[in-house]
Amino acid sequence: MQIRIVNIQIIRVFTKVREILMDNLSIRLEIEQINKTLLNHDKNIELVFSYTLSLTNILYKISILYKLII
Repeated sequence: MQIRIVNIQIIRVFTKVREILMDNLSIRLEIEQINKTLLNHDKNIELVFSYTLSLTNILYKISILYKLII
């Protein structure tokens, strides 16, 4: 009888460990997805700043040309 109780406890422990590992995997996958999204946002922000810098340079050159014409 005592052996059965110990076996049942062992099975319960392994079941709990498996549940914890599955939860851990789920959390890791969610974190990976968040990291991918953040990386994509970072790239988009860099692109916006690059375009802004290019546009600023173009506008500066146009203003210089305009001043030369006038």
